Amino acid sequence: MFFKPRETWTREFLCLSYSQQEVVPSKEMKWKLQAAGLGKKKICFPSKANATELKHKLEEVYPKLASGGGFEILRRGMSNELVLIDPPPSGFSVPFLRDIASLGQAIAFLRPIQCNLDMTPRSSNTDNSLEVSIVQDVIRFYNMYI
Repeated sequence: MFFKPRETWTREFLCLSYSQQEVVPSKEMKWKLQAAGLGKKKICFPSKANATELKHKLEEVYPKLASGGGFEILRRGMSNELVLIDPPPSGFSVPFLRDIASLGQAIAFLRPIQCNLDMTPRSSNTDNSLEVSIVQDVIRFYNMYI
């Protein structure tokens, strides 16, 4: 049987807004991050994406991240603390995050380095209003069963 490696790598990322954040955000903060265009998103990368390609993709998905003066990638540690993943000299790449950092199923947290990101909710055009409405409905449904 022939083994063909995957051409893509998909991971959940959660973009934080505060450059000094050291703990996993609360449920309420996650909602605010989501409304601001930050928060949790599933992102698909080419399986061999280098540091530049990874950075461009993350800034495409999270446009506000570009104003943070760079970013760090963290993962959840003991309790609710965030643990920094030390980047290699060449920067974060998909092979590094997948094979060396061993993210496994963990969410990768993005934290801006130099300044906090804008938490203003995204513009309320028709498509965005529908998206926010759907998110709010999902949250209400989720809270009913907790």
